Amino acid sequence: MFHAVASRHWPGAEPVLPRLSHSANHGLLWLGIAAGMAATKHRPTRRAALRGVASLALASATVNTVAKRSVRRNRPLVDGVPMIRRLRRQPITTSFPSGHSASAAAFAVGVALESPRWGAVVAPIAASVAFSRIYTGAHYPSDVLVGSAIGAGAALAVRGLVPTRSQLPSAARPRTDAPALPRGRGLVVVANSGSGATSVWPPRADPLDPIREALPEAEFWSFTPEPDRDLVPEDAGDRADADADADTNADTGTGTGTGAETGTAGTDTEPGTATEAGSDTGASADSGRQPETPSLTELLEKAAQRARELGGALGVCGGDGTVSAAAEVAARAGLPLAVLPGGTLNHFAYDLGLETVEDSCRAVTAGQAVAVDLARFTADGAASSTHYVNTFSIGCYPELVRIRERWAGRGGSWAAEVLATAQVLRTAEPLDLVINGRRRSVWMLFAGNCSYRGVGSAPASRHDLADGLLDVRIVHGGRLPRARLLSAALLGVLRRSPVHAEARLRRLRVDNIPEGTALAYDGEVEPAPRALTLDKVNEALRVYRPRAG
Repeated sequence: MFHAVASRHWPGAEPVLPRLSHSANHGLLWLGIAAGMAATKHRPTRRAALRGVASLALASATVNTVAKRSVRRNRPLVDGVPMIRRLRRQPITTSFPSGHSASAAAFAVGVALESPRWGAVVAPIAASVAFSRIYTGAHYPSDVLVGSAIGAGAALAVRGLVPTRSQLPSAARPRTDAPALPRGRGLVVVANSGSGATSVWPPRADPLDPIREALPEAEFWSFTPEPDRDLVPEDAGDRADADADADTNADTGTGTGTGAETGTAGTDTEPGTATEAGSDTGASADSGRQPETPSLTELLEKAAQRARELGGALGVCGGDGTVSAAAEVAARAGLPLAVLPGGTLNHFAYDLGLETVEDSCRAVTAGQAVAVDLARFTADGAASSTHYVNTFSIGCYPELVRIRERWAGRGGSWAAEVLATAQVLRTAEPLDLVINGRRRSVWMLFAGNCSYRGVGSAPASRHDLADGLLDVRIVHGGRLPRARLLSAALLGVLRRSPVHAEARLRRLRVDNIPEGTALAYDGEVEPAPRALTLDKVNEALRVYRPRAG
């Protein structure tokens, strides 16, 4: 078989395959492809790239430390290989098995297990690299076949250690009833144009375009923050920006972009709705007075009223702060919520399993939904509670997360957490709080809506959004608090350190909060009351989510 491949003329292969084979030395080809995939900043694609690299690393270690030392086969004689095909430098290691083939198969299978679409792109390149090892005279066919098998096995082994997204159970188990809305009929979507994907430079594609294509009969109401205001980064205050005074315009209809910019929310599908939905937003342009524009929350209330009239659902396109505001309105109105990821981080959508707007659109059309929990905090003496879908915190945690997210893409999460901790420690001071009746000195108090996964002081993601629990984490002060916290972060052992404590609770009481302390929830920052109570409203919100498989 080797001589048949090596001696046969393959049209077009001579200028390509030797170079391709050389580019795969030391895995450089696959690392370059992985870097390009990661640069897309698309979570499924980045996960696929990471899984491919991890599989490649395991396959390379297996081949170079065990396999090649077990079978010491000489390299093929290249006398019958045309000179133009031969590698510039022939390998001097043993021939069996092929390390290039193992790396190629490991990367391709690893990518495919996480993202079949990207796997289909990478697979032909991997097959070409494996074939090139025979074509250039570097390996026998059996070397390539066994190397490819080892690479595929390494990818499967990595999946056994770290399951792919598709292997995990549904992110929110309780299924619930929600109306099916074919072509989006009855869905009223409020889009915050100040949220991540629409507020960056250079501008990204309009996130509403794929939604309009999938749900052409939905109504779209646009919320636009004032252009002269500096937008706070989404992870530091998406909802705070949203609640500022803003201009709203009608960007509604069948997805053709024919909505009129009138300063009020409206729809092309029913001409009378524009006046009804925006009747109390201020005078018309003919009156000569500047119209009073509603806040995001007020616009969401009007959209919810419109959705009730249509017998449909409320939709929201924006970041986590926008989604949090919409979740509270939808729960209060008894409406299902369609979350259409349109922000920078989209924590709630990703934890729910909604990685693209297509996922949400498919669930809306089919009427597939799940019930999720809402967390809330209530100040002493307050008539109502404030709900949140992601996180609540007091102390230096909000600033730590903001800095960590800024650096995570440059040097990795561990380095980013250390840098963030060091920077925060220069200015922050521990707080003296009474937590569930016990006085504590704390750097930060974190209460997540449902249990988070991830190592360190900054939890990463949730798997079950209906577990009825608050994920409470505290970083203590104590003696030499700065040194203790920084050393724990450097060692990566915050969860196993006496500096750090965590618990899963259904209720949390916080008293004796110092005056001037700020609290943060889902990106919004506001002054903390002197005392408050945190608890859960189990399965309070219906959210569209496609069923697994």
